[in-house]
Amino acid sequence: MDTQLIGILLLVELVLLISTAAPLSLSGRFNQAPNLGIGIWFLLFFTALVATLAALLIAIGFVFRSYFELQSGRGLLETLAISFAPWLLLGFGGVLLAITNLRLAPYFEARNQNLDLDSLATKHFEEFEGVLVRELALPGYFAIAQRNQIFLSTQALRLPIEQKQAVLWHELGHLKLGHLRLKAVSAFALTVAPWFLVSKVFDYELRRLCERAADNYALRKVDVSALKAARRLFI
Repeated sequence: MDTQLIGILLLVELVLLISTAAPLSLSGRFNQAPNLGIGIWFLLFFTALVATLAALLIAIGFVFRSYFELQSGRGLLETLAISFAPWLLLGFGGVLLAITNLRLAPYFEARNQNLDLDSLATKHFEEFEGVLVRELALPGYFAIAQRNQIFLSTQALRLPIEQKQAVLWHELGHLKLGHLRLKAVSAFALTVAPWFLVSKVFDYELRRLCERAADNYALRKVDVSALKAARRLFI
């Protein structure tokens, strides 16, 4: 078999392995080491992305190779067979990915919520560790970090001081650890390849591990009981 065809086959198998094995074997893990988990998920995601692009480039290269071989007088049928082989492999890989998605999709569910926080924020604000804290006109307990700001609902602002501090340190952790940029990458992955289960699992696991990492950041400053008490209110 042509070495380039073998390369495409290996790359397709790598993408299939990551897309299948990672969701099943890594989901729900790294609770004690969320930053390590985030790094591993990013490594796997970009490995699959690079492997996919490499397979496509090799397949495109076959088109030019076939053209020059036709010009040199090689047999038409043989040249066409070689030209279509990589695309058949890629198509086969796509079918297997689709089947994998259908089989594993019931195990995972991606969540996404978009709010116009600026329009919901009131004039009340305060500062916490150099970051602006704004009140949200929302019922219940709600907290989110966005664009170097922390948004808290009215009830969250009225929490006992220990619990409020725990919430603020948690949200500050998201900002300091760069979680907003990481989540932007996962959102981009969902936009580019929403039909791939691994994109959904990557997004879900990244968000879950970011929450763990933010909790660990907060626990450097607050008591674990205060963080747990506050977290129960936000579920």
